[in-house]
Amino acid sequence: MAEPTNQGHNEKLEPRLRTMKSDAEVYLQESKESPASIVARSAVASEGEKHPSRFSLFFQKNKRIIFFSGIGIIVILLIGAAFSLLYKKTAETPRVTQQEIIPPAFFSMEKTRNITVKQDNFGDFKQNLGLIQNEGERIGILKRVVLLVKKGDTDRLGTLREFFAADGIDPSDSLAENFETSFNFFLYYQKTGVRKGLIIPIASEAKVFRTLIDQEGLLRNAWGGLYDSVDPKGSIAAFEDITYRNIDIRRLQLSEKDDLGFYYSIFKPKKYLVITTSYEAMRTALDRIFDSL
Repeated sequence: MAEPTNQGHNEKLEPRLRTMKSDAEVYLQESKESPASIVARSAVASEGEKHPSRFSLFFQKNKRIIFFSGIGIIVILLIGAAFSLLYKKTAETPRVTQQEIIPPAFFSMEKTRNITVKQDNFGDFKQNLGLIQNEGERIGILKRVVLLVKKGDTDRLGTLREFFAADGIDPSDSLAENFETSFNFFLYYQKTGVRKGLIIPIASEAKVFRTLIDQEGLLRNAWGGLYDSVDPKGSIAAFEDITYRNIDIRRLQLSEKDDLGFYYSIFKPKKYLVITTSYEAMRTALDRIFDSL
């Protein structure tokens, strides 16, 4: 009886040489990836190494532009932040009150002088008006005098009522209610002295003219601020009608020699009440108004 052999167990395993081929065979046996996919993946990787991405190429070619663009953006942001802080600071700073603009005169005058008074004290007006009146001027000059009223650090244009209060004029309420808010006060330099005048826009020509006629006996005293302290205070003569350039004028002559009196007329095309203290001043004012048309 033959003895059982132990060949399968006692046979020694011969060492085998490891090669790239053997490794590939082992990998293929253990991996489900096909040889074609391995080759394709290797080719893609090799291609990626040879050809960088578009973003990489763009960055490499334009890195200087990108660098300076970044700096520009940062500068713009800093400027914007600075302007934002400046605007905030400006908004928090109190605004300076704008001074009122003096409107132009109703007609041409050679000179203008301002008199500024405090809102609660008009006492300096007459003194300052006297200084302006005594300024040496040639004959025929019209000088506008503007009343400014100061409140705090702000000057504004004085109203007609404030001018009346400052200059010592006291028209009746029935007359004043037809006056507009604007006015022009002027000095006229003539040979016999300095004469004063007023131009006042009115609402109703008929009412103003009728009221003035009814109150003619009171006008010299009511409008006393238009005269100097040495001027005559009255006359026994009555008002009379005169005409200049088809404009009707009412006149109370206080001194024929000095051409001093109370003159008033209504310039209908402009609805102006014109008051002067001399005939020459009245004629000059009317001429200037005609020239302004």
